Formats: sequence, C-alpha cells, structure tokens
Amino acid sequence: MKTVKISAIAILVSFLCAGVVRAEDTKRRFFWQARKEAKQEFKNQKREEKHAFKQSLKGKSSEEKKAAAFQHHQEMRARRKDFLEKRHAAAGTALKTKLDQNTKLTEEQKKRILDQHEKQYRGNAAFYANQAEDNQAFLTKTANDSALTQNQKQQAIRKYFEEQRLANKTHDKDVLQWALDVAYWARIGLNHENGA
Repeated sequence: MKTVKISAIAILVSFLCAGVVRAEDTKRRFFWQARKEAKQEFKNQKREEKHAFKQSLKGKSSEEKKAAAFQHHQEMRARRKDFLEKRHAAAGTALKTKLDQNTKLTEEQKKRILDQHEKQYRGNAAFYANQAEDNQAFLTKTANDSALTQNQKQQAIRKYFEEQRLANKTHDKDVLQWALDVAYWARIGLNHENGA
C-alpha cells in the first residue's frame, strides 16, 4: 500500500514538473515564433515597398531614377538597422530574464554572458555596416565603368555577391579566398571519374 502511494505521488510530481517544463518550453517557443513572424512581416513589408517604389520610377529620367534609388536605399538601410536594434534589445531582455532566473550561475558569469551577447551583436553590426559600404563602392564603381557592357556589369555584380555569401558565413575574407582557390582547383585540376 505504501509503495502504491509513493508511486502515485512520484507520478503526480513528475506530471507537475513536466507541466512546468512544458510551460517554460511553450514560452520559449512563443518568443522565437513571434520573432520569426516579425522578421517575415518586415520582409514582406520591404518587398511591397520595393515594388511600390519601382512603380513610382516609371516615367522618370535616368538621373532622377538614380537619385531616387539612392535615397530609397538609404531609407531602407536605416529602417533595417532600427528593426535589428529592436530585435537585439528584445533578445537581450529575454536573455537577461532567463539569466536572472538561473540560480546556478554567479553574477560574474551572467555578466560575461550578457557582455558576450552584446559584443557579438556589435561585431556583426560593424561587419555588415562595413560590408554595405564596400558594396556601395563596388556598385558605384561598376556602374560608372564605361569599358564594361551592361551584360558584363551584371555578371560582375552577380559574381561579387556570390563570393560575398561565403565570406558572410565566416566573416573572414582569407577563408573566402582559400575556398575560392579550392573550388577553382577542384573544377579545373581534378580528374572526374564516372561523371562525378
């Protein structure tokens, strides 16, 4: 009889603990789902505004289009930066709340985690800001290069951004160059067997 009571109590306690864990997991899932939905909504809004902007350019001269495109691009960059700052602030608040609930970490460890979170965000923001400046310089240089045809300009821009995607994963241009060298060597120097 005693074992039945102990087993019943153990089962009840496990269900209660599972409920608490499930509630915590639901909160976490809700936070990330809401974050994902906000990002998608921002992307959709950006897409609609881009379409409307393209429609507004009809009938304008080439110089007017360039000036309007530059202004529109600057506004979109500022809005994206603001959106990312708000997302970062929300993630920082959620992380701080989670750390405040943690009783196993010391205050120094919690501070180091928060500092690392901020350092990582600022590093990424600086990397992408520098990259945006490099992109603008490249696009301006390519657009103003009279030696290139329109098709060559498009190919150069496409190649530039394809190479940049790999560099974005590592934030390291040396790694990018190494990967491009290996890809070139693999494409040119390797003998292929059986169509592979």
